Amino acid sequence: TVTGLSVGGISNTKAVATAAMPAGSVLQVKSTTKTDYASQSLATDTWWNYTDSSLRATITPTASNSIILLSAQLTIGEASGQWYAFKFMKDGTTDITDVLGDADGNRDRVTGAMDKSTHDDNNRTINLQGVTTAGDTNERYYSLSIKHSSGLTRTMEINRAPNDINDYLYWRGISTITAMEIAV
Repeated sequence: TVTGLSVGGISNTKAVATAAMPAGSVLQVKSTTKTDYASQSLATDTWWNYTDSSLRATITPTASNSIILLSAQLTIGEASGQWYAFKFMKDGTTDITDVLGDADGNRDRVTGAMDKSTHDDNNRTINLQGVTTAGDTNERYYSLSIKHSSGLTRTMEINRAPNDINDYLYWRGISTITAMEIAV
């Protein structure tokens, strides 16, 4: 008799089954890295829900009470050098309230923000992180939403500078989004 194993603790592959993993164990990691660029003409104070599969993490949680750790690195460019706001989205349209700031008056609830750059013609990189609960075991994808506050319609760029000049001072970056399921 083996002691210390819960029922279902060994899977048919002779590894410890997901259900028997101790709290805090990483159950799965899903990540996508976007290396090409995307552009969008965007009115001020309007969210760009970027749902393209090139920058979204699709995951099917193994347990409804699992924790999902979200992280992203986003390279963004826009020529006016204004303020930017970012948030994680579930299935392209749903705000994830666990990873947004508290509601207060007319202020937007966001995951993160970035101020204007001193060099308006190049791109910037922001890192975002948040924790939410799976809630169910249905497949879902996590993506990012972006907006600016320039007061005008501007072209937002992912992974490239807004002027995209073929010069060593202008670069192309990457953006990554990751969803990590963690046992409770």
